[in-house]
Amino acid sequence: MSDVTNDHESEENWSGCRGRRADYCELESFLDFHFKAERTAEKDGLPMHPLFIWGFPGIGKTEIVRQFAAKPVTWRGSKYSKGHTMHEVPIGQWEEMGDLHGMPERCVKIKKGKNEQWVSVDVHGGYLKNGWKMDHTAGTRTINAPPAWVPTEPGPSILFFDDMNRANGRIQRGTMQLWQTGSLLSWKLPPGCVIVCTGNPQDCEFMTTALDSAMMQRMRHITLDADAVQWGEWASDQGLDQRGIDFVLRYPEMMRGKERTSPRSLTDVFRAMKDIDLSTIEGKEMFNTVAHSVLDDETVGTMTTFLERDVQLVISPEDILKGEDIFGSDVGDIFGSIFDGGLADIFGSGLDGVLGGVGGLFEGGVDSFLDGLLPF
Repeated sequence: MSDVTNDHESEENWSGCRGRRADYCELESFLDFHFKAERTAEKDGLPMHPLFIWGFPGIGKTEIVRQFAAKPVTWRGSKYSKGHTMHEVPIGQWEEMGDLHGMPERCVKIKKGKNEQWVSVDVHGGYLKNGWKMDHTAGTRTINAPPAWVPTEPGPSILFFDDMNRANGRIQRGTMQLWQTGSLLSWKLPPGCVIVCTGNPQDCEFMTTALDSAMMQRMRHITLDADAVQWGEWASDQGLDQRGIDFVLRYPEMMRGKERTSPRSLTDVFRAMKDIDLSTIEGKEMFNTVAHSVLDDETVGTMTTFLERDVQLVISPEDILKGEDIFGSDVGDIFGSIFDGGLADIFGSGLDGVLGGVGGLFEGGVDSFLDGLLPF
């Protein structure tokens, strides 16, 4: 479990989430478990449970689900190399129940041999041309046409309600039957479809509509907590600026700020950094403008100091493995002035020099080394 917290992530804020707090890797493992459990429940005819992922804005909830969905999966003995089909639904934008149930249509009953069905009066003419006949004794019936976003094809798929608790209460109440039975009045989920929701902490500063206990009891819950090291690995794979990644690893508490700073906004800045020359005055001014456009002032101040000073002291793993002159001449001079050349000579001689220097410190044994450090 991640231990990253800051002053803004108080226990009061976290109390607005539900389920165990998990880092990125733990959430991915739980997603794998949850989907396997849902497959088993579907096979055995047991009730299924949507998964609700809680977390602060911009922490990566949606991205984790998308990455999970893209992984190859096996369903009912068949392999799907492209993974799950994602059906993303911006439920927070809905205002009317028709967005959920679909719009009503006037339908008539038609027959062909032993087959019969209800079809819209707008299209029944085409059926009549193909040998179907109207059942005039059945009259007409109003049937809701399922919305276009509803999954229809059997197979591994995810019905994804992003920012679920930003929907108004009327829409939330309208989904309760869907959570329990996988169906609504006008449509039913196809086999292989699993529901996943995301949401921000409720009862906090966010514009959310609290879910009541009757809704939450129909779901499984987990809360995503940012982990700097795991985020750094992802950011490196995404090609983000290494200086930005080093900043997060040095100041993990800066992953979330008072208002705008989050892993999402940091990602935006670190992508832009690759195109900015920070060695020039113009570049520094542009970086300052870009950073202030998406980050909190406190974050920008700490980041600017880091880039101007601390980043020079960050040793990349590549440089260590190459055994190159890790520190530049300026930093080497600083160490030389502080330690009378001792550490400067060690670092200036490459990795072998580092290892040799450390070995030299212990030539007199651990006891004598500690005696030189401890005042007692």
